[in-house]
Amino acid sequence: MIGIDLCQIQRLERIYKKHGDRFINWVFSPREQAYLRKRKMAPRTMAGLFAAKEAMAKALGRGIGPVALRDLEVGHGPGPWGAWKGYRFDLSISHEGDYALAVARIQESGPSFSLPEFLQGQLKKRELNAHKGSVGKLALLAGRRGMVGAFVYAAKALYRSGAGMVFGLVDSEDQPVFTLAAPEVVLRDRKSGLAPLLDQVDALVLGPGLGLEDPALAEGLSAPIKKVVDAGGLTYLSGLDQLPDLRGAVLTPHEAEAQRLFHCQAPRQDLMTLAKDFARDKNCVFVLKGPGTYVTDGHRDYVNSTGNPSMAVAGMGDCLSGIIGYYLTALEDPFLAASMGVFVHGAAGDLANEKYGQSLMPLDVIEEIPQVLKKIL
Repeated sequence: MIGIDLCQIQRLERIYKKHGDRFINWVFSPREQAYLRKRKMAPRTMAGLFAAKEAMAKALGRGIGPVALRDLEVGHGPGPWGAWKGYRFDLSISHEGDYALAVARIQESGPSFSLPEFLQGQLKKRELNAHKGSVGKLALLAGRRGMVGAFVYAAKALYRSGAGMVFGLVDSEDQPVFTLAAPEVVLRDRKSGLAPLLDQVDALVLGPGLGLEDPALAEGLSAPIKKVVDAGGLTYLSGLDQLPDLRGAVLTPHEAEAQRLFHCQAPRQDLMTLAKDFARDKNCVFVLKGPGTYVTDGHRDYVNSTGNPSMAVAGMGDCLSGIIGYYLTALEDPFLAASMGVFVHGAAGDLANEKYGQSLMPLDVIEEIPQVLKKIL
């Protein structure tokens, strides 16, 4: 399918002058906004992007309304390209006088995924002599009575992403429930602590479904091991006067958790700046979840383009923690691991959205991870 659109540059300039950042935030993704700022918000560039978005919507046969403009993303490198929920578009953008003209062609009839260039070639297929101990062993410190789902989602996401063995630390009296919910996980008594496992695992996923009173939080946060810190782990950190050594850790807050961590009610754009400073100071990776999830290690940045609003459901962050946790064992660089995890999580969500729309649940996303890996490996 092909879509064509013509946009008057002066008309778009008038709209921008009238509505300012409200218009920009409504129409353009964070990555597109960064692209526009580099070009000093030139109306000519803005009109080209706008026309490309309209052309993509027409190529989809849906029009603007059913498809949000902000979700139709235009990227560059080497030439312009478009993306929407896993669909990829070939784009042509040109200008003549006071008009920008865009032509969009869908590359395939269904979702397809292309890794960002900096992630390409990072993942490797398993060696022929691989065994469960050589492909990623992790400890999972998550879940409690009433929050079994958080444990299950993180554990299943770990295995679907490629983990060879997952050790789950849960209270001994609750182990029968956790065994029924996630029989793949090797359970250990949480009261025995994390120390006996440190020599057996490559990374730790900490926080999903944990309460602040859990004594394992302090031990997990101070453990000298690669780790993903989410949910209860983040809330615990926000209450500390002095933060532990977070070198190599990946923190995965949504906006409210980031505001608690920074002790401020800053908007998302300011949170991104604070996240970058925090990651640089603490030598960790910060994943600010939300539309256009932002990943930074204080020096490098990645704004994710996969994912969709149907993923706004309880338990989705637990899935992401598990996916990133596995990639901490597969990739040496925590920034690459976090970026890969965010991309795969969103791409799996896009595939699930094609089937279930707003009815999708976390397990639906987890079950699509193998399809994403088939496309990108």
